[in-house]
Amino acid sequence: MNVLKTFVISVIIIFLVLLPGCTAGDPLPEDVYSRNIFPGSTNAYDIGSPTLQYGNIYADNIFGTVAERMVYVKVIANGTALALTDNATFTVPTLLDGMDLTEVAVAVYAASTAGLPTFGVYNITDSQNMCNTNITIDANELTSYTAALPAVIDTSHDDVVTGDQIRLDCNVAGTGTEGWDIFLTFEN
Repeated sequence: MNVLKTFVISVIIIFLVLLPGCTAGDPLPEDVYSRNIFPGSTNAYDIGSPTLQYGNIYADNIFGTVAERMVYVKVIANGTALALTDNATFTVPTLLDGMDLTEVAVAVYAASTAGLPTFGVYNITDSQNMCNTNITIDANELTSYTAALPAVIDTSHDDVVTGDQIRLDCNVAGTGTEGWDIFLTFEN
């Protein structure tokens, strides 16, 4: 009888301690650990809502839809003088299918002492320049990152698909310029 009396008193005490903290809108323990969240029309979810029960979250990319890829091409070796005939072509791989060119940069390994080395990006498949303003490197500089005239990508012709042929052109070599690397950043 003592054991039963102790058990009943314990249950009453637990009930009295927990009851005042709960209100009609409080979630039940099974609501706190929600299940099955699927993207909806509003993309807004009230986790723990008494009317909405969720569990596993299904998402394509939890950081958003932006994926960024960089293509690096060493067009000519360090120590090799840059010339107008220095061009390169690459084929767009499947990984870049449907992406847009968002950033371009060039590096050389011996700076031009006179003139602005100038470079273009041309989509042979679409017969379009991909930049409205070509990439330049100021005299006595090694990269285009600080160019007085920055490159401007043509947003009407910045997209690529698998198999596109992209040509990288040297339009102006400058004086004494050596080496040539180009960096092309693509995003979807």
